[in-house]
Amino acid sequence: MKSIIKKSLPSFLVSYLIKYIKNKPVENFFKKKYKNKVLISYVVEPFNKSSLSHTVFFEAMTAAEIFDELGYQVDVIQYDMIKKNLEKYDVIFGFGETIEYFYSHKYSNNTKVIIYSTGMHQFFQNVKTLQRVKELQKEKSAWLINSARLTDFSWFRQIVLSDAVITLGNMEVKKTFEPFYMGELYPLNAPFYKIRDYQEVGEKSPNAHLSYVWFGSSGLVHKGLDLCLDFFKQNPDLILHVCGPIENEPDFVSRYHDELFNTKNIYNHGFVDINSEKFNEILRSSYFAIFPSCSEGGSPSLLTVIGNGAMIPVMTKAASIDVPNACYIEKLTIAGIECAVNESQNIIQEKLFKKAQENAEFVINNNSLENYRKNLKEILEQSLI
Repeated sequence: MKSIIKKSLPSFLVSYLIKYIKNKPVENFFKKKYKNKVLISYVVEPFNKSSLSHTVFFEAMTAAEIFDELGYQVDVIQYDMIKKNLEKYDVIFGFGETIEYFYSHKYSNNTKVIIYSTGMHQFFQNVKTLQRVKELQKEKSAWLINSARLTDFSWFRQIVLSDAVITLGNMEVKKTFEPFYMGELYPLNAPFYKIRDYQEVGEKSPNAHLSYVWFGSSGLVHKGLDLCLDFFKQNPDLILHVCGPIENEPDFVSRYHDELFNTKNIYNHGFVDINSEKFNEILRSSYFAIFPSCSEGGSPSLLTVIGNGAMIPVMTKAASIDVPNACYIEKLTIAGIECAVNESQNIIQEKLFKKAQENAEFVINNNSLENYRKNLKEILEQSLI
């Protein structure tokens, strides 16, 4: 079918049709006859298949299930698509182009709009990520704009005019919205996939106190992998495990090829399936998770290694998670990384497991899927009053 479409239509129309087929809007997902109706403007893929590749699958489906429990018929649209007949909805939840369209036309004053923000405020994130790119260019003469995490959509109307904003992450995320939004702000702890008991991972390896894991996704400069590679290359007595789909950012890989592939104390694992034995081995290998990100929305990837493997994070406050024991990176520089790593190395070895265990228990209790569902339902019930 795709080959026929490609042969018979212009390329721009082909791209649109393929995108539409993949992200086709969902009508009345639970097949209910409720009077009240909600439109979820987020991602459609979780309603076509299940996956543990990202918590977005759980988040989107959980929101839909909660609205169903609250007596709403659930429609879903992809966030970057526009749905125009919005007068029938009592609630619009999520973010994206449809909500901008709603506020441009304002069909109904009775429709409640609840924004679900998966990161820090766009202004804050964009400034921080571009600053990182500019700093790297200045230091290394490397222009790695494709390794930033730039939000091209401004969506001014919904961020200012909505009835409530749910911010994924801790109070650090909420603070970035406060200068721009005068309504109700609800911080919500990010969820993570607990796929093993950290106690069953096994005893940490003999060099675990010298070992750090960078576990992330796209935006390698945004998430500070460049700083990690520079620092660990200069400190061969320490170990760095790199876990993430780095091949998706070829300019970054080209610039840091030597560090990624030819440096003895840096191990590049690429994308790591959290259900794999390889992931288990990496968790056993390290006591520390390092994450010098400039802007996050609750860092599910960081929560994943802490909650499944019992680790102590070496992180920025912008990583936006709370744990009892952490070493904070105050400045996004090599010196800032060095200071935080030195702090982690000064922890008495006999206390490492207890501190890592406390972190794991805290994350399991506060960032579980069950806790996320409970908190989101309470927020929605409150904001729908």
